[in-house]
Amino acid sequence: MYRNLKDITSKNNTDGFLGDILIHRPQVRRNALQYRKTMVEELELVLIHGMLHLFGFSHNNESLLSKHQEKIIKRVWNGS
Repeated sequence: MYRNLKDITSKNNTDGFLGDILIHRPQVRRNALQYRKTMVEELELVLIHGMLHLFGFSHNNESLLSKHQEKIIKRVWNGS
């Protein structure tokens, strides 16, 4: 819905709605098995990835998306 953080925080976004994250549980399970993760770990990854998309990150800049994703995942999994 938004192109970047500036659009999200603009005065035009009065309700704070960013969009939806849809999760296909069977795919999360397949990915967890394929990448040898728990369902919780894979679900955390999917949620973080989806939230980054809502905040304006895209696959057009894969390195930036991955950088932020890994930083957040480390904090979530390490609890720090």
